[in-house]
Amino acid sequence: MTREILLDDAGKATGVAYYDADKRLQQQTADLVIVSGGAVESARLLLNTKHRLFPAGLGNRSDWVGRNLQGHSYSGAAGLFDYDTFDDIGPGASIAICDYNHGNPGLAGGGMLANEFIRLPIHYATSLPPWVRAGASSRRNSSANITSGPW
Repeated sequence: MTREILLDDAGKATGVAYYDADKRLQQQTADLVIVSGGAVESARLLLNTKHRLFPAGLGNRSDWVGRNLQGHSYSGAAGLFDYDTFDDIGPGASIAICDYNHGNPGLAGGGMLANEFIRLPIHYATSLPPWVRAGASSRRNSSANITSGPW
């Protein structure tokens, strides 16, 4: 478990302090330190890294590190229908990309690419069954209108 990022007098990252399997505090030096522990663990690590240049934690000059975090618990449902259903049809997040570079000494920046389990519109539009692409509302249930929507 990493406790904090080690910084030199100028505030440049020089390694990490961590607890080994026997819970002894160890240090590992490095030329480059990459923070990639996910939202919660990265925020914990940055906030634990205090320095005279970063009294509120590394990268936390504006007091935003660790704020507005979102949990990623996914829910699901199952059901039985008397008509065909298809995955990935409908609105939803597709891909979120966030590149960042905080401009802090010793940090090289970073980024995130998240695929939220829903294909891009072009991907699911080409996989629709022919009767949907032709504009029919449903093979078995004419009251269902799955052709309305952004596609």
